[in-house]
Amino acid sequence: MAALDAPGAVLVVSDDLASVREIAARLHRATVHALVATHPAGDPIPQNVTLHLAATPSERVRVVAELPRFDAALDMLVDQADKVAALRSLAYFVKVDGTYLVREPGERHAGSNVTALLDGLTALAASVEMRRSAPVPDAELAQAVVVASSSSAVASLTRRRHFYFKLRDAEADRVLTQRYGAEWGDVLHTVLPREFAAQGSVTAHGTGPALGSNQTIDVPALHLRSYRWPRASVRQLLTYGGDYVLPDAFRHPLQPTLSHPQLAGVSRDFGRLLRRAQPTSRRKLRGAYYYIDCTYPTHFGHITTEVLARLWGWELARREHPGIRPLLTVRTEGAGMPSYQGQILAALGMDPATAEVVGPHEAVDVETLLSVTPAFENPFYVAPEMAELWTRLSAGLPDAAPPTDNERIFISRRTSGKRDCIETPEVERYFAAAGFSVIYPEEHGYAEQRAMFSRARIVAGFGGSGMFNMMFAPSARIIIISGDAYTAANEFLFAAANGNELHYFWGTSTIRPPKPGAYLHEAFQSDFHFDVHAFAPELAPLLA
Repeated sequence: MAALDAPGAVLVVSDDLASVREIAARLHRATVHALVATHPAGDPIPQNVTLHLAATPSERVRVVAELPRFDAALDMLVDQADKVAALRSLAYFVKVDGTYLVREPGERHAGSNVTALLDGLTALAASVEMRRSAPVPDAELAQAVVVASSSSAVASLTRRRHFYFKLRDAEADRVLTQRYGAEWGDVLHTVLPREFAAQGSVTAHGTGPALGSNQTIDVPALHLRSYRWPRASVRQLLTYGGDYVLPDAFRHPLQPTLSHPQLAGVSRDFGRLLRRAQPTSRRKLRGAYYYIDCTYPTHFGHITTEVLARLWGWELARREHPGIRPLLTVRTEGAGMPSYQGQILAALGMDPATAEVVGPHEAVDVETLLSVTPAFENPFYVAPEMAELWTRLSAGLPDAAPPTDNERIFISRRTSGKRDCIETPEVERYFAAAGFSVIYPEEHGYAEQRAMFSRARIVAGFGGSGMFNMMFAPSARIIIISGDAYTAANEFLFAAANGNELHYFWGTSTIRPPKPGAYLHEAFQSDFHFDVHAFAPELAPLLA
């Protein structure tokens, strides 16, 4: 313990204050933060100790997430399983080259949970092959801590690598304010959480995911935040203070599990920046910017859902900062935003020519960055205000002649190697014979697509981003044909806000999920069979 008796910040995790008091006396030159389960009234707290009540692993993480990183941590817990959970969650809060000490309640023995974990980490650290086959949390922890020494009573581990705490949207304001005070920024506007009844109707034909079975949409609180000096880099990676990944970096910022393509998924709470994501240059941006980044910055479907879902706060942001400019990243050096994205921005009052583009190898520190909780998150929720945003977008796009005057259109897909309907030619012939125009939307300009969808009375097509312009057709009947492993709910969310009559027709995906309605990436992306003639009795009444 003598090695800890130096100026610095030390975390002590214990079952009671008595052992903390003993340690604090020995670490009299250190600032001690202590996590204990209880604190009897009147029990004095040592002068160099800040006491935090936290009895479970999740409570400890909640508390420690708000604190600066520690020079050292000391585990004084008694229960073996609790000690293992503490090591797995708290070791990442120690600074690089800091120390994590584990004190056993008695002689270490081969059968103890902690001994088994430490021995396992030592073996994994020494073997690349073992790490490849080990569970990810174990492999990452083995490279995050080095078991430097071990005695009969104490194990000393040294922290390695740099890790980021992944902030969820609901906890971001509390954590940042506790850590940085007002320095991090502010919440400029909040739309309170609410629920609303889906405006459309959903009918399933065949057996598939129960999309739309819950007709009550729970919309979380939506925030417009202003960050001071966050760091932006490619593929929607947004960090703060060198310790946190901001919720705005995640496609699903409110979910229990946060993942990002630029981060190794170390644990539920921590991520590690992958080598490919390491920037080769840095710069600073003065002024105010509005965050419109996307993990998939050239993908039509992601831009027309995820980027659009961020634009509800633009007018509020512009009132706060009249000269504010949009900010986005690109994955290819010298690239810009897709042309249709520029049209979307212009239609909603942004000048795409003023957009600040962050290159694929840059890290850019932004003086003031305004960003929002998305108002549309597949497959979880849509805010009803999105319907008004889609209406404004439609009205703001330039006039264009539609590729067809037909009020009945079938949106088809070229063969792409994912989610292809194997019987596409047969399906197209069926709808053409029923009087539909068969359309490949990517062959037409964005304004032309808007014009076509906005006048459509019936829109049928294969599920996916080609159908997303149904946002411009709030009065249309929508018919979706897809494989039964297609769990995306985008079309349902559009209909829920706009009020469409929606029909799902389920084919058979060639790769099966583990159980009906479950998500499996390979199954989700797989091709599917669809016997259009078998469904003809159900389709025919819907096509007139």
